[in-house]
Amino acid sequence: MTRLLASSLVLLIAAVGHRPANATSPDSALVRGGWVGGYQVSGPPISIVVRFRIGPRGLAGVLSPRVPAGDTASLVVTASGERVRFTAGSGAAMLRFSGTVTGPRMRGEVVSHGGSGRFELALVRATPVERLQDYVGGDDVGAGRIVVIGRSLGQLHYLEPEAGTQGPLYAVGDDAFIGGPTVGTTYPIAAAFDFARDAHGEVTAVRWRDPAGRERVAARVPLYDEREVTCASDSIRLTGSVIVPRTPGLHPGVVLVHGSNAQSRNGQRSIYRFHADAFARRGIAVLIYDKRGIGGSTGHWDDAGLERDALAALRVLRADPTVDSSRVGLWGLSQGAWLVGQTAGHPRRGRAPDAQVPLRASSRQLG
Repeated sequence: MTRLLASSLVLLIAAVGHRPANATSPDSALVRGGWVGGYQVSGPPISIVVRFRIGPRGLAGVLSPRVPAGDTASLVVTASGERVRFTAGSGAAMLRFSGTVTGPRMRGEVVSHGGSGRFELALVRATPVERLQDYVGGDDVGAGRIVVIGRSLGQLHYLEPEAGTQGPLYAVGDDAFIGGPTVGTTYPIAAAFDFARDAHGEVTAVRWRDPAGRERVAARVPLYDEREVTCASDSIRLTGSVIVPRTPGLHPGVVLVHGSNAQSRNGQRSIYRFHADAFARRGIAVLIYDKRGIGGSTGHWDDAGLERDALAALRVLRADPTVDSSRVGLWGLSQGAWLVGQTAGHPRRGRAPDAQVPLRASSRQLG
């Protein structure tokens, strides 16, 4: 597999089969679609995405390594009943998969030049973006532990703060999701989430199997309130959320300032949503906002003047009746850290904001 990942060649799509051009046999329909998961032969687990399609000559597919990133390999695929075989690569880099489809799962053996091992894939489906927010929130696992469901622009993510476990979630059914053991990985398939709704369609609980295999039912617990806000930054309109703890009295507050690229109020991999949750559970009000051109915000995320957006959000949070205006600051990382620094000395900043600016190189904390 090392040669497959390292190779710079992109193989042409190949397929075998004896079906007519419009083949739609039950065998093909059983596997058609996108699958996530991975395999392990020797060394660390390999996360992959496999996509099967019905082409002019029958069933075909492609395999894409996820971590570490590698070249996309075309697949030679055969299916008979619930049995599926597919091959990627050639020579010493060849991988041969043979598995059985049971519902939305495919499990079996993988053979490589270096030996054999097991693989598992899960058939995933798209979740309408407008439904993602239904799942966002905290769920009480018991014994003082919670699991937090966050989101990015188009995907759910989970976090167990006490254990430091987090990862992306992939839909495998109505209100059913699976996840890998950590950020960016899909194998082993380590977590499963089945959400329950009440008669009004509101998410009220989640049945959760964690990466250690423990299964529990966690009730949705509203630890804070969230409401929509808008900010005016020059001619730009920004949309966002104020997240306010349910504890009594005025709260200190913080505005979370984005890193680079196109990001919603939740951030890439839900990083800002998870930080907002952590602040709010500790009694701090938080304002998170959609970067320019994302969500309901106007403009473009690469425009100049992003530091003025942070200051506009700061003014809105200071004016909130639930917030102690004398204890409100900015928090940023990556490009957000630089933007926080740009606000120093700005004529529109009002009282100088406090700034916590974490800088990291790899996994080592710099300051």
